[in-house]
Amino acid sequence: MLAAAAHAVAGQTDTTAPGAPILPLIDRLHETSVAVAVAVARAAARDNIAGTAVDDGIEDRVRAAMWRPVYLPITAAR
Repeated sequence: MLAAAAHAVAGQTDTTAPGAPILPLIDRLHETSVAVAVAVARAAARDNIAGTAVDDGIEDRVRAAMWRPVYLPITAAR
């Protein structure tokens, strides 16, 4: 599963361009997290340790379960 996660992270970058970063950009963090979670879930299913079925809808289930930060607006004290 660790290898699946590493390959998922590596798949989020374009290393063919000269000077390209080796890690995904921070503005792609959410999409990278989805890719890693899906890859790990599929690896767990392949290794028969997932504990549940992993099907084609796994990406939608991962997205539905992910935490999305919601912050209250900050206002200056009067």
